[in-house]
Amino acid sequence: MRLHRFYVPEEIGSQEVIKIKDAKLMHQWRDVFRYTTGAQVILFDGSGAEFWGIIERINPDFAEIRIVDVKKEEKGYEEGNSKASPGVWIAAAMIKNDNFDWILQKVTELGVEGVLPMIAERTVKKNLNMERSLRIVQEAAEQSGRLDIPVVKEPRGLVEILENFDGRVIVCQGGEGSKPFNKKMLSTKGNTLFLIGPEGGWSPKELEFFDKHKYVKVSVGKNVLRAETAAVAVVSLALL
Repeated sequence: MRLHRFYVPEEIGSQEVIKIKDAKLMHQWRDVFRYTTGAQVILFDGSGAEFWGIIERINPDFAEIRIVDVKKEEKGYEEGNSKASPGVWIAAAMIKNDNFDWILQKVTELGVEGVLPMIAERTVKKNLNMERSLRIVQEAAEQSGRLDIPVVKEPRGLVEILENFDGRVIVCQGGEGSKPFNKKMLSTKGNTLFLIGPEGGWSPKELEFFDKHKYVKVSVGKNVLRAETAAVAVVSLALL
């Protein structure tokens, strides 16, 4: 029988028995998966390890899990570091409908370290349901086998994001002056941030800003890509 993986925000550490108080998770376990005492589950808390456990007690309010085995991720992890990627982030302009949700889901599956929702000059949608967004990345991490949860920040303007980001910045922008993507562009010592423009593209003012600060502009293909496609394409090229 296939065991399902579940993210828990509580740090498990060396606990032999963990008590999980999460009504939504209890509903999922009891009413969807029909778990009862003795059922086996796999938990992860973002520390870079999987905790295999057995349900000893479960009710609508909480469950008690006895940890019987711990499996630590080896490939791509260093001692004290539970990151799932070599420091790849994206700052993606907010886009309409459910397309931003799709970006969150897919780049999480691919292994991005963080997503910075961005308000560009041509951004139409400027708000983000943070509770929904965090749930999307948690579920995507559970299903894809990640042992951590990518960072998702509140929406901020382009300049504010760049002022607070420490690392290499690469602008996704096709056309004249853009270079074909190459993995050698990624930072070898720190983080790399890819800027993904809005549905209407970067404004002339933003393009002038990029040139002024000498940010590298890259193209991820010959065709003109939708914003959400460009986000997934560049993360795929960087991490796969």
